[in-house]
Amino acid sequence: MSARASTRNSFDPEANERAERERAAAAASGVPVQPAAPGSEADNGNFKQRITTKGDVTVYAPVRSRDGLTVPVEIKNSGAKRAFYKVDIRVRSADGFDVTVHVDTEVVGVYPGKSWPVEVIAKAQGNPVPDHPQITIEKITREEYGG
Repeated sequence: MSARASTRNSFDPEANERAERERAAAAASGVPVQPAAPGSEADNGNFKQRITTKGDVTVYAPVRSRDGLTVPVEIKNSGAKRAFYKVDIRVRSADGFDVTVHVDTEVVGVYPGKSWPVEVIAKAQGNPVPDHPQITIEKITREEYGG
């Protein structure tokens, strides 16, 4: 690894501190997002205020930033078999913001009694991020694992 590829320098503590300050200054503004651990109840961090629930899917209060709206979503498998989910969540506002975001658990699926917390970002070019969005769960597809 070249010296340019790394921002840490074990020989110069001042350079390390300078690099940390530069990274912090260059970080995106907004509220920091902390994902919940897979399989947790997800009632921590951004997964606090429930907005809507439909079947095995719960959407929590979004976090607004200048780049978009981070929408925390939790899928909790209430079935007896591992299942794969596809979920469409619509985010709208009175000022024309209208975006559908997708959650897909197709790689691993969700085991019975476990949850899949995930955060998706809703953004629309040319439309400002809404202060008071309306969020709905539009569609849920659940397919149980056959093997």
